[in-house]
Amino acid sequence: MITFTTPNWYPLTYLQAQGEQMLQMMGCTPYDNNTGRGGKAAKAEGIVPAGAVADALALLQQHSDADAQAAVQTDSPDNSNLAGHIAPVLQLESQISLAARTFPLLQLLQAAQTAGQPVIWRHSTNS
Repeated sequence: MITFTTPNWYPLTYLQAQGEQMLQMMGCTPYDNNTGRGGKAAKAEGIVPAGAVADALALLQQHSDADAQAAVQTDSPDNSNLAGHIAPVLQLESQISLAARTFPLLQLLQAAQTAGQPVIWRHSTNS
């Protein structure tokens, strides 16, 4: 899991894959390429400095907006064959859109930007 924190907002935890996706969309590097083994190891933690929060917020917002726009463009209901749409609708309801997934992190980033605070992220385990 990856937890995002800033002094003036509640901690926000994502599952590993989704947290890494958020970091990458914000332009952060969740991996350390200097492991000495030639491989990539997950960084234990990182920081988005206060001066870079606005850029991270803008990048994440761009990805969120693009996902929302793509969802609108592909959402063209055809009521002529309703039975054929039941299974896809049920499948879509079980998935969380990227726009919905980014919303709480966008709020955290906005709070950090308003307060001039950094955002810190940490890998954690369930142990």
